Amino acid sequence: MRAECLRYLCDPNTRQPLELTQGVVRNPESGARYAIRDGIPIFLNDVVGSNRKYQAMYDRLAPGYDIAERLYKWIFRKPDHRLEYISELVIKPGARVLEVSVGTGANVPYFQKDVEFFGIDLSWGMLAKCKRNITSWHQDAQLFQGEAERLPFCDAVFR
Repeated sequence: MRAECLRYLCDPNTRQPLELTQGVVRNPESGARYAIRDGIPIFLNDVVGSNRKYQAMYDRLAPGYDIAERLYKWIFRKPDHRLEYISELVIKPGARVLEVSVGTGANVPYFQKDVEFFGIDLSWGMLAKCKRNITSWHQDAQLFQGEAERLPFCDAVFR
C-alpha cells in the first residue's frame, strides 16, 4: 500500500481516521490494528455467514480461476463484454475508481492508465492472484482485503 492512500482510508468499524505505523494500519482512537500482508492491508476481523463460505470457496478457486474463465468462454463461445461495459462508465481522467470484489483483477487492463484504481475483495487467494496479474500487466492498483458491507474508505473518495 502506498502511504499517500492513507488519507482515503478509515476504520471500517468506527469510520475514524487511520495511521500507518510499524507496518500496520492503526486506529489511534480505538487502538484497532489492521495487518498489512504483501503490501495489502487486511480489514477483516471475524468473517461469518455467507461471507465465510464464499471466502473459502474463492480462496480454493483462485489459482485456476483465470484459466477456467478463459476455457469457459472458449468452449461456450462467450464473448468478453468487459470493454463494452467499462467504456459505458463515465470516468474522468485522473479519477479514483473502486472495484468491490475485484477478484483476479480482470477488469484492470480495460481502465485508462491515468485512473487511480482501488480494488477490495474478501478472498486472499483472489487478491494474491490479482496482485500477480497487475504486476505482469504493468498496471498499478491499490488492493485491500475486506468486506463490501464494511468498506474502509472515507466518504466521497470515489465519485
